[in-house]
Amino acid sequence: MPLREEILEELKGIVGKENLCVARSELYLYSMDVSVRFRKMPDVVVRPESTEQVAAIVKLANGYKIPVTPRGAGSGVAGGAVPIKGGIVVDLTRMDRILEIHPDDLYAIVQAGVVHARLNEELEKYGLFFPPDPGSTKMCTIGGVVAVGGSGMRAVKYGGTKDYVLGLTVVLPTGEVLRTGGKTLKKATGYDLTHLFIGSEGTLGIITEAILKVLPLPGAKAVVFAAFGKLEDATTTVGAVFREHLLPAAIELLDNSAITAVNKYQSSLKLPDADAILLFEVDGSETEVRKQAETISALCRKNGAFEVNWSDDPKKRTMLWEGRNIVGAATSRLIEDYARVYEGEDITVPISKVADAVKGIREISAKYCLPIVTFGHIGDGNLHPAILINKKKTEHWKLLEIVTAEIHELAFSLGGTTTGEHGIGLLRADYMEKENTPLGLELMRKIKRVIDPNHIMNPGKLKLGE
Repeated sequence: MPLREEILEELKGIVGKENLCVARSELYLYSMDVSVRFRKMPDVVVRPESTEQVAAIVKLANGYKIPVTPRGAGSGVAGGAVPIKGGIVVDLTRMDRILEIHPDDLYAIVQAGVVHARLNEELEKYGLFFPPDPGSTKMCTIGGVVAVGGSGMRAVKYGGTKDYVLGLTVVLPTGEVLRTGGKTLKKATGYDLTHLFIGSEGTLGIITEAILKVLPLPGAKAVVFAAFGKLEDATTTVGAVFREHLLPAAIELLDNSAITAVNKYQSSLKLPDADAILLFEVDGSETEVRKQAETISALCRKNGAFEVNWSDDPKKRTMLWEGRNIVGAATSRLIEDYARVYEGEDITVPISKVADAVKGIREISAKYCLPIVTFGHIGDGNLHPAILINKKKTEHWKLLEIVTAEIHELAFSLGGTTTGEHGIGLLRADYMEKENTPLGLELMRKIKRVIDPNHIMNPGKLKLGE
């Protein structure tokens, strides 16, 4: 049932006519995110520009018990921003101001709609950076990154978003405004409410501002490129690097399927015909970086790499990293009429089990004759097996469900998880029972009921019993 006209008028009074959308053509754009399976039109979209406006919207929605779905850039791949119950979508992209940067205190305060890459561009002017680096950096918003607890390539050394959020401003489902944490790098004052909202995927409230810990930019960087004839030699090398007391900023893996995709997409790169390629990024002082790169290169050769190159020159670094940078685009264009569907794509296993995971994925691909291109953050065990299907073939959609389930079960069998950084959303909601103990899941549901008694906030996500 569409929202009553008087409710629309109240919303219009909060954000203005120009920031309220009810046209079907526009609502359609808000019916989806990057995931392919979920579509649902909202009744209305509002575009607030302040925490106060968000609070007024949510208070109104709670009074009428209207579902509310927070939305950043819509770059998520798990259906987290899909308004599956209709209602109000709160588009936070107008809240895009970088409010404060404090180089001496190592923090910045930003609104939720700030694009991740733009934040780092601004921080760079101060010799700083925000370490979490999701692949969607040029598109995703800080609010979205915090809401799913995102990370990226540099998590092996620097950790994820949860390690860099000092405080939040959150509009609760009642319309009350909660401010958590603070501007200090340490605070020990009771329950850590800040981290309650990180990874909550908008089910407990709408994040409108974040106080973020930032770090000084490293003085130098180098990239080591190593090609291996055997996958197992590549994965063994990662452990050897750690045993040498080295902690690279990033360690990335391209398996043979990813190498094939990249070479077809950009033949001028001429990646070697390997079973696996490892890419290491090291950072620090110039002397430290050179020493680390030389040591890692030697370890790669010792463990069976047939081609090893490294460079600390910015242009050469970019060239060595190019295959990893374009693998997503290459995957999407690997086979005519086949599309990447972002399901089963975010498993994380113990680092020592990565070879078993990749081999298991290869077996699943062969078993069901569906292409799967595997790459990811081997330094923390996070793999992105990209399944490709022909969307016009009904049987491919059926196979997709089977293949996704088998990839997830493979992760569980190796002591892993279905998602390391993309979140649960709608896509993985059925796995909440396996991902959590019964007591843990019930505690989450109790928290949800206390904070959101009318179950208006991003309903249907995380399978929390609405």
